[in-house]
Amino acid sequence: MVGAGGVGSTNTGIRANGNAAVTLIGDGGSIRGFAYAVSFYNTYLTRIDGLFVQDALFRGIKLEGDDAIITNCDIREIHGAMFTPSAYCMGIEMSGMTAGGGKAKVLHNLVQNVHGTNSGGNTGESVGISITDLNVNSIVADNVIQNDTKPGLPPGGGTSIGIWCGGASSIAVKGNLIRTWDWGLLASSPPSVGKGQNLFVNCTTDFQIGGPVIPTSED
Repeated sequence: MVGAGGVGSTNTGIRANGNAAVTLIGDGGSIRGFAYAVSFYNTYLTRIDGLFVQDALFRGIKLEGDDAIITNCDIREIHGAMFTPSAYCMGIEMSGMTAGGGKAKVLHNLVQNVHGTNSGGNTGESVGISITDLNVNSIVADNVIQNDTKPGLPPGGGTSIGIWCGGASSIAVKGNLIRTWDWGLLASSPPSVGKGQNLFVNCTTDFQIGGPVIPTSED
């Protein structure tokens, strides 16, 4: 599945809204050239497994819902759209829906080369995996989140974060390889996490809990 591409694009490869028990399993093909490769809203019990996403412009996978699981996906070359100023580009973005809900699981994925775009004076930021907003009792484990070069350096863009945890969430972050980011792990409030449970390589700051709140761009 191939989209038209272009930094001003807002197109979506696969979209669901208000559905329960959505299951999406990769079949060996790829989803390429969309602003959002996958975008699910208001879903429950979603399962995404084994997708290959390449050349997304804003989000590799965006999922808003409770009890969602993303596993064994290969997400790479997320470039950064510029249809909203200083847009964050993200490999995986997950948010919960209801207080006490959430329970996101992000396991055994590869997220590689998430680089914000610098265009028209706006500098795009970049995040490998973002877990925010009501995602209580969530887990991000055994993923590889890496860049070939640090996105914050020219000609890439602005601040880069391997894993971002924020909002009213509680998140266990463990067993991840986090390589070549400005911040390896950055959280606005303490999740259940230990620095020794993750491997940080070539990050300017490996690990910061209760750090600066860096808002993401809304779509």
